[in-house]
Amino acid sequence: MARKYSKAASSKVERAMKKRKAGTLKSGRSGKTVTSRKQAIAIGLSEARSAGNKVPKEKSSKRASKTAKASKTTKAAASRRSSKKSVKRSAISKAASKRKGARK
Repeated sequence: MARKYSKAASSKVERAMKKRKAGTLKSGRSGKTVTSRKQAIAIGLSEARSAGNKVPKEKSSKRASKTAKASKTTKAAASRRSSKKSVKRSAISKAASKRKGARK
């Protein structure tokens, strides 16, 4: 079976873990010291990706996938509602034109 992660990616993660243990690993945006093991692994994998090493794609978070799914369903529901409205409007306009023709 082929490796999911390259050796270079493993070394990046290892380096990040050692920096975390030493207390010198900082997060990117805020610059706070990283204490979480998971965060250190994520930083190492992110660096490996940016270096072009063999690393699987990032999984989207559950929250992001739920919101994406919810937005798709709301868009579909909205389009169904609008198509029903347009059908209703056209039926009303046809009925009105028939009534006008009957009056003359």
